Amino acid sequence: MENITFGTCYPVMLNPRTFGLTIKAPGGEWQTLKDFRPRFLTKEKEELFFDRAKAVEITPMKTGVGEGVRITLSGWKGENRTLDTSLELVIFQIHRTGELRLEYIPLKEELMEVDEVEWPAPLERVDGSPGCSVFPMMQGMLLYDESPGEIHTFSGGRMLSREAIMPWWGQYTKGGYMAVVDTPWDAKLDYHHLPCTRTTATVKWMSSLGKIRYRRVMHYQFFEDCSYVSMAKEFRSYVLRTEGLTTLKEKIWKNPLVEQLLGMPVVYTPSVLTDCQPESPFYDKENPEKNRVLHPFKELEEGVRRLRGKGLKKAYYHIDGWGKGGYDNFHPDILPPCEEAGGKEELRQLLAFMKETGSLSALHDQYRDYYVRAESYDESNAIQFTDGTLYHVSEWIGGEQAALCTQLAQDYVTRNYDCLEEWQIKPDGVYLDVFSIIELDECDNPRHRMSRKECMEKRIECLESIRARGMIISSEEPMYGFVNHMDLVHHGPYLYALYEVYHIDSPMIPVPLFNLVYHDCLLIPWYLGYDGWGLPPGESGALHGMLNGGLPMVSWEAEDWELETAQVISRLHKQVGCLEMTEHHFLTEHKQKSVFSDGTAVTADFQTGEYEIAYPKEEIIRGIIKASGGN
Repeated sequence: MENITFGTCYPVMLNPRTFGLTIKAPGGEWQTLKDFRPRFLTKEKEELFFDRAKAVEITPMKTGVGEGVRITLSGWKGENRTLDTSLELVIFQIHRTGELRLEYIPLKEELMEVDEVEWPAPLERVDGSPGCSVFPMMQGMLLYDESPGEIHTFSGGRMLSREAIMPWWGQYTKGGYMAVVDTPWDAKLDYHHLPCTRTTATVKWMSSLGKIRYRRVMHYQFFEDCSYVSMAKEFRSYVLRTEGLTTLKEKIWKNPLVEQLLGMPVVYTPSVLTDCQPESPFYDKENPEKNRVLHPFKELEEGVRRLRGKGLKKAYYHIDGWGKGGYDNFHPDILPPCEEAGGKEELRQLLAFMKETGSLSALHDQYRDYYVRAESYDESNAIQFTDGTLYHVSEWIGGEQAALCTQLAQDYVTRNYDCLEEWQIKPDGVYLDVFSIIELDECDNPRHRMSRKECMEKRIECLESIRARGMIISSEEPMYGFVNHMDLVHHGPYLYALYEVYHIDSPMIPVPLFNLVYHDCLLIPWYLGYDGWGLPPGESGALHGMLNGGLPMVSWEAEDWELETAQVISRLHKQVGCLEMTEHHFLTEHKQKSVFSDGTAVTADFQTGEYEIAYPKEEIIRGIIKASGGN
């Protein structure tokens, strides 16, 4: 069979034997990897390659908006059986934009359970020239082909997880391409880099409750000239066209309390009660007295007074461990408030004191971890896998747990916050733990069956139910799909947080991809010290916070340098917190610059600790963050 060529914006050539593509795009010629064989894997771990289909039909297609090909594949021979299944691949170029759309459509899969589909193949530049890959891993990372070291997918690569908090990636030299996964709920980012050689990346399609079930879609956009900044802006445009952007200004209109957060330091109080269970990996067998620690509500009130005396007049106080069993215990049955710490009355007094003194309060809460010790625990309400087993671990301090099916979570949220209102306990905000960071769940219990997409929708319902009560809503880290439904997240770090977890030495370079897309939509605090959560080794969190236009995160035992640094970052955030980040540049290896939509420019030197904040029509603020942390 001869190669098939189509396209009006640029030629796309299909090899009908291998299903490989050659794309003569603006900015360079690309091809799919020649040694890649598209395939799908069954639940029985059979490999079924596309080029082994018993029947292949390729049909040209043309509509009023573009043209391409439709490839229908059917019939595979498995181990001791013939699989009566069929699928369709669509490769289609949009005339007006040049967008190259790829679709995987399951036509017939009743007799086969698919685990994963590996198509399309990764792209590589035909001339072999080295380039740079752009990955939205946590805040964002760059990986140059010439980089030493080996790196590949290390925590599953799930879209809408820390390895891909936004569903796109890109590669470029001068020209390049950007890939966007339009149906990201059951998808993975699969990437590989060998020392000083090319980096490959593509999508893998996961099953949904044992089958592919629905049409999977991704698209490529090719550019004659591009960078990681222009790609982030292209994705921002995509979001505006699809789900839309709910900016902080709109969130303030819905809830005026959000405006008070602008420039306000975030403070984590000590956990009211920490009660580590013996089956937890955190349990200290050598020092059992350390497993249960209490900080009464009155003690937290005194801590707020102490910080006020040191000059921190207003802050957003995040309160952990306030429920009856303490931090990460008994969820979702957390009421009444911890009696040992002072109970309902003293929690009410603590929140009232914070509000009276101009601060805001938030309660930590959790509706995914489902603890066996909870009074209402019933495994029939837990997430069930397709093989009938339950998610069951003992990885946190509360001991044994399953995962509460998100179809049922809203009822518990409603119950708990109705009770708090009846007791006149109303925090200014609520933090629904893990909802915006942990991978989407699916559940195969027929009484509350749930796809991953439905899981996202149900988590969003829980978030919005808190907003509907007039409270600030937050969760753990920023994630595509959840941004419009939160006011604040408590971490927006770089991938170094995962390096620590998985013991990886990586050559990746951190860049603020997420903030280039979403800065004016979400509030993110930054740790001010060195070597904190997600920071590149030896680099100042305060400088990263300035570059990212974030809020300062101040510790409970704040030193004078923290409070002084927080004042600088707070002033900056009041200026740019609701503005788009328009630019980011590397001026030297150690010196970076970001610019916001009003012209405010921030320059940070991570070698010397120096910073410069140039406000429009105002004086330039200069300072230095010393190695010890202080100004």
